[in-house]
Parts: sequence; structure tokens; C-alpha cells
Amino acid sequence: MPQKKSKTTASSQKVISDNTFVLIEYTAREKETGKVFDTTSEEVAKKEKIYDEHDVYGHKLVIIGEGWFLKGFEDRLKNLKENEEKEFEIPPEEAFGPRDPSKIEHISLKKFVREGIDPKPGMQVRIGNRVGTVLRVGAGRVTVDFNHPLAGKTLSYSVKVVKIIDNDVEKVKHLVKRRISDLELDKINITFNKSELDIMLPDDVLYQRDVEIAKRGIARDIFKYFPQIKVIRFIEEIKKEEPQAEEEGKKEANEEAKAKNTEAKKEA
Repeated sequence: MPQKKSKTTASSQKVISDNTFVLIEYTAREKETGKVFDTTSEEVAKKEKIYDEHDVYGHKLVIIGEGWFLKGFEDRLKNLKENEEKEFEIPPEEAFGPRDPSKIEHISLKKFVREGIDPKPGMQVRIGNRVGTVLRVGAGRVTVDFNHPLAGKTLSYSVKVVKIIDNDVEKVKHLVKRRISDLELDKINITFNKSELDIMLPDDVLYQRDVEIAKRGIARDIFKYFPQIKVIRFIEEIKKEEPQAEEEGKKEANEEAKAKNTEAKKEA
């Protein structure tokens, strides 16, 4: 009796290769110390005390070969499948290079004083176009290390492949979200029409700072990854506020005014 072949889903056949759009989750540590220096997990960031309220946590978009991440990191993602998890290490020569002793410099304390900086060991400082870490503060001079903080370190990654994206509409949505990070995917409407593309954004995007810069970046990305697109239209949707909502707003404003008047009378 012939053996039945096991069924495999289409998604299980997706494998990461060059130019693949992929969503990943990861946590990165210094191998020697175990210290976390980057993560997509808000919970891990808070636990490791590296949480940044201005950062957006959750899966990240990677386009393999684009150099958004270390080349050694992108190379190790290749051949992974959807939902696959992997741990790997990246040596210094494939990460931020070896430490260079010539990049450790002694700088006059007066220079910091003139710029209103009170240097402390461990503080990151900008001197000209360079950023360095203060190692020591002595009598009259400060020792600053201009090596990258991760130079000479082996990096350890734990990665999960959340999704490999092969749908053009999804790809565009994630390119938009990459530039406007707090925008929800289901609020972005994409319409392809041969060589033209319409992107409809919700009205709250209108009030975001630097949204015009973001739109120019989105357009550059789309023209690059979708060479068939010649025209992009950004359509911003503004919905009229419902009468009921308007009435509720007026009611709340009246109640606030009454409360203020009452307080004023009490004080009088």
C-alpha cells in the first residue's frame, strides 16, 4: 500500500533569500557580558532597563541585502523559514570591527567647560562630528573613547521569523509604516493601477510632525522596490464628525465651564 504524502502549507515553503521582505523579532546581547543592547520586545527592554518611550516595539521589517542591519546579521537570516527561531553569534570583524587604541584620546577639560559639558565616566559626548564615551576625568583632561561602543565585541542574537511578505500591497503598507511608525496597518489603504499607486492615509497623519518628509521617504522606497510605479498619489481622508459626537463634545465643555464657575464662587 503506497504511503500518503504529508501535506505542507504554502507558507512553510517560504524561505528567506536576497531581496526578501521579512518581519522579524529579535533580542541582541553582548556575548561576553550577556547585556542586552537592542530588542524588539518592550517587555525585555523594560526588564533590561533600556526601554525608550520614543521607540516603537514589535516586529521589524528587513529587506535582505539593503543594509538596514549588519550584513553579518542579514546573511544569517538567509534560508530561514516563517516561524523559525534561531540563535547565532556575529564576531567583531563582521560587526563593528576590533577596538582601535588610536581612537582613545585625551582632551582638555577646558574644551568641555567652554561647551557647557560636565563630563562623567560612561557619558556619551559629541566632539565635532564624532561621538565618544568618556572613560576617565582627570585633573585638566578627559579620556574619551571614540570607538563604537560595540567595537571588539561578539554579538549574540535570538531571532524569530514572524512573516515573509510576498504580497505587494502588504509590502507597501510596511514601507509606509517604516516611515510613520505609529500608523496602524489596517488604516492604510493601497490601490495599484498599472504604473500608478494610490496611498490613502487617515486624517490623524495630517497633524504629525515631519509627515511631508516621511511621505518623500515613502515615495523613494516605493520607486526603488517597485520600478513599474511611475506616479504615487497620497490621499488623506478627513471624515466629518458625527452630530452626536459634536453634541457630546459641547455637553462636556459646558459641564467643565460649570465646574469652573462653581469653584470660582467657592473661592470668592
